[in-house]
Amino acid sequence: MESHGILTKDFTGILSDKYISEPMRRVNGYLYYHWQIVRPLKLITGLSYDHLTTPRNSELLLLTEGTTTQELLAPKAGFLLAPWRGAQGRGAYARSLGGLFFDNSVRLEPSQVAGFNQAFRSLAPESSVGLVPGTVFETVSLGLDQTLPRRTYFGLQTDWLHSDGDRTLGITASPFPPPPPGLGSSTRQVLIFRERTLSAYAVQLLGDGFSAAMRYRLSDANLDTTLSQIPESAIDLDSHEQHQHSTLQHVALSLSYQHPCGFFG
Repeated sequence: MESHGILTKDFTGILSDKYISEPMRRVNGYLYYHWQIVRPLKLITGLSYDHLTTPRNSELLLLTEGTTTQELLAPKAGFLLAPWRGAQGRGAYARSLGGLFFDNSVRLEPSQVAGFNQAFRSLAPESSVGLVPGTVFETVSLGLDQTLPRRTYFGLQTDWLHSDGDRTLGITASPFPPPPPGLGSSTRQVLIFRERTLSAYAVQLLGDGFSAAMRYRLSDANLDTTLSQIPESAIDLDSHEQHQHSTLQHVALSLSYQHPCGFFG
């Protein structure tokens, strides 16, 4: 992979006119073991190793030459339990390492543990923070699915999601107000994201091909970004750091039809 510098200007003149070419490499190894202890209980254990090399800063102007290397030895654990007829309980814990661009789409390691996703490009909304290569994800999930007579299904799920990442930001620095033009530099940004969710669903089959469903999701999230290398006494530092909290609710109602020939709506 190559990262390209581009020409940028402000009212003081040219700030950056640079071409850089840096590699992006990922090495991954993993081992999983599924153990059926007794008929209603299965345990899942795993361990993965990731070695990731990414450009130091290929996205955020001003661009920075060099690469960053990260390593992670990550445990995985999960269980599947059938406590009574028609029910299945699930739980999972996983740590994983995020990547850059397309590498999460070309993976051999299983993307789920006990039916819960462990492969993420980002947990924090990219519309707020963009892409942060090499973010460490930690997830804990519990769920219960129940099948009832008359083709009725419902389930509950809760998740604790946590991501820690840092990246290099391109900045301009000058001891005097412009002009003269600012000098190109860089600084470290630390991003910490936490999210707790509770969700529920119910599905009713309404005859051949028809089904009605309702889903509800409650999410509580916190995002903190800090510029760790800039002194707290710096002027206007608070305006460049984020400390955000949000509580979101999502309700979805659907009616579906699927014909045996493949047509659906």
